[in-house]
Amino acid sequence: MSRSRRLAAVMALLLILAGVLAALLVRSDRVGTGVTTSLPAAAVTSNSPYDFSEAASDSPDFARFAQAKFVSLTLFRDGDYQSYLVSRDNAGFAPLIAALGAAGEVQAPETATSTTGEDLRPTLTVVMPDRTTFTFFVDEGLSLLIRGDRAWKTRDALTGVLDQAIK
Repeated sequence: MSRSRRLAAVMALLLILAGVLAALLVRSDRVGTGVTTSLPAAAVTSNSPYDFSEAASDSPDFARFAQAKFVSLTLFRDGDYQSYLVSRDNAGFAPLIAALGAAGEVQAPETATSTTGEDLRPTLTVVMPDRTTFTFFVDEGLSLLIRGDRAWKTRDALTGVLDQAIK
């Protein structure tokens, strides 16, 4: 290879390296320096009219559920989890609330109360007018509603009541 060709190859290589370096510098200006700055923010002290809060009690007053605004369900249907909203004007709302009101407390099965919080399980959430919520795990096979370490069994088969509510 002649001296002029070697010089041209070295110059081309240097030009390519300069282009790559320039591109990296331009990119780093857009991305930032990697230093983050945090500014103190005031704590939010007011509640939004859209905030929901889970009731603290593991002893729900089932009679109060007749005043509920709606019921939110997450159920295993058609091979996957599905979410449903059952509003007061839904024909299945009243029978669902009646079934909850008639539920009687029973001994919770050991498997029903042991959860890691990572398991996706069917749930029933009753939303009251003041946006207080009561969430239960649902065991359709045993017709159980489970909250904390307590369980309630519905008189009617829970699956039938839930299916009627989501029609």
